[in-house]
Amino acid sequence: MSKLGEFLHGTSILRRPSWLASRSLIVNFCCVTLLAASGCTTMHTVERPASGTPLPVEAGETVEVSLRDGSRLELSFVEWTADRLAGTDSQGILHRIAAEDIAKLEVKRHSLLGSIGVGVVIVAVVLAAAGDSSDY
Repeated sequence: MSKLGEFLHGTSILRRPSWLASRSLIVNFCCVTLLAASGCTTMHTVERPASGTPLPVEAGETVEVSLRDGSRLELSFVEWTADRLAGTDSQGILHRIAAEDIAKLEVKRHSLLGSIGVGVVIVAVVLAAAGDSSDY
């Protein structure tokens, strides 16, 4: 190491100021909080109910419809009648799909356990990074 390198290494010029480390920790914490608050979602398969039985999906929930021709639609659920499903796509267009054309129906549900798990992992990573930044 050169004389200049030895001098700079021994001074606080190359060290990160403590206020900068705490500021980045706060920013990271806010990012983690927003990410964890957004939550995790999982898709649950919905079995076609018997005639006259309501579908276990609430109006406004997101459903993914797999059709027998291989195409898929993601819709905001509107209603289920005895012979068809109705839902709106992301452009607000109403789709009415005959029950016999549906190969698979899934509903998107928020997972509290998944959200907590993701939040814990991210907080652990941020805390580990904050511990490393104190060495500078």
